[in-house]
Formats: sequence, structure tokens, C-alpha cells
Amino acid sequence: MAFPQYLKEYPNMHTSFPLHLSMNRLVSGYPAHRHDFLEFSFVIAGSGWEKVNGVRHPMTAGTFTFVLPYQVHEIFTDPGSTLVLFNCMFKMDLLMKSVKGSGRLA
Repeated sequence: MAFPQYLKEYPNMHTSFPLHLSMNRLVSGYPAHRHDFLEFSFVIAGSGWEKVNGVRHPMTAGTFTFVLPYQVHEIFTDPGSTLVLFNCMFKMDLLMKSVKGSGRLA
């Protein structure tokens, strides 16, 4: 088994709003990788599956996935299908700024 790719950056990562949203069309899936930021996906068409830390999860229209930092994950597209999904990557800091800045929760 090959080591998974380690993704270290994404577009907008070093800006004041470190979030990147894209729409992707996967004909052949996406190879195993991990990263130190958060990622979610929302499938809008096609079918396949995602393996997260060795566990297989189906992906069809309406599937929402949320991957935590350092989780090894890989996407597989079913034969003859194109998996179309929205993908969002962002730093944990994006969730924590309001707490840090205000001195209070919420």
C-alpha cells in the first residue's frame, strides 16, 4: 500500500477568510490523501463511495461528508458514473475566531 498524499494548502488558506469552495466532477475518483484542515463535500450527481480511515461510505446525490484533519480518505467513482460534488476546505480557526475575539462563547 502506498502512503497517502499529504495536502498542505488550498486556495485562500492564508487570507482573512480561509475558506475555499469548489464544484468538482470526478470520473476516476480521487487518490488517498490527508490534510490538517477541515473538509466537507456535498454530492449533487453520480455515484461512488468514499473510504475514510479504511471504512467505506456510499456517495450518491444528497450525501454530505465531513472529514476531520488527518483522516486518510479516498474517493471512488462507480463505473460509468461521474461523481459531481461541492467541496469546501477551511481552517479550524474559521470556527474559533468568534470565540477568541469576543471573549465569550457563541
